[in-house]
Amino acid sequence: MKTVTFSVCVVGAFLATRALAAPQPPAPAYSWTGFYVGGNVGYGWGKVSDDLTMVVPFAFANSTVTGSNHYRANAALGGGQAGYNWQTGNLLLGIETDFQGTAQKGAGAINSAIVTPFPVFVDATAISESARLDWFGTLRARLGLASDRWLVYTTGGLAYGRVETSGTAQPAASVLGLAPAAFWNSSTTKTGWALGSGVEAALTANWSWRIEYLHLDLGKVGATIGGGAALSCIGNPGSCIFTSGPTTGTVTTRVTDDVLRLGLNYKF
Repeated sequence: MKTVTFSVCVVGAFLATRALAAPQPPAPAYSWTGFYVGGNVGYGWGKVSDDLTMVVPFAFANSTVTGSNHYRANAALGGGQAGYNWQTGNLLLGIETDFQGTAQKGAGAINSAIVTPFPVFVDATAISESARLDWFGTLRARLGLASDRWLVYTTGGLAYGRVETSGTAQPAASVLGLAPAAFWNSSTTKTGWALGSGVEAALTANWSWRIEYLHLDLGKVGATIGGGAALSCIGNPGSCIFTSGPTTGTVTTRVTDDVLRLGLNYKF
């Protein structure tokens, strides 16, 4: 009886060893195909560029002020994204939309120069503008190369966002405070383009994380300068020149943004 029991144990051990030694079927490769949603946080390095032309009407002729400036509009941002991926082999094609809330805001002085006939000086620090990017979104295509649970991709498409600008132009000196400032402001939703790249890695069958860079160009925003008043005195008290009407002109503002963000996605 002991011999039979021993023989059974030996055979069982032999079969178990063969089963462990037999080649195992490979684990299924990770697939990026499917719908996903997620959230992200990051930071935006905005750049604002201005070009100003302002006409100051004097009693006998007009003087034209021209100027330009560049300043930064940086702040943290956060939002959500959703999209769909198609994977065939190592190639991935996808489409994604996202929406970001931010408070990117900056301000700067417009360096100015006066065009004759009158050599009236307008101080650079007396002409200033601020710009704010309240929110933005994108609708982009994605093209990537997948290696199991890793994905490297480029992305590009439509960008849109809410841009607000405002500014004032105050004469450098006035008599009895009779030279009111000209001003402008605008608030509009602009469209442009976005282009970037990123790396994404799957944590589980459903969860993945990513790091992504985007460059956005929202184009140009125009604003009309108004204000000033007839018979305003501009210049040094000793050489006062009276205007004959309100100040007019335009300011063109261009807004671009460089965004770096971390995201977390859930794939259905």
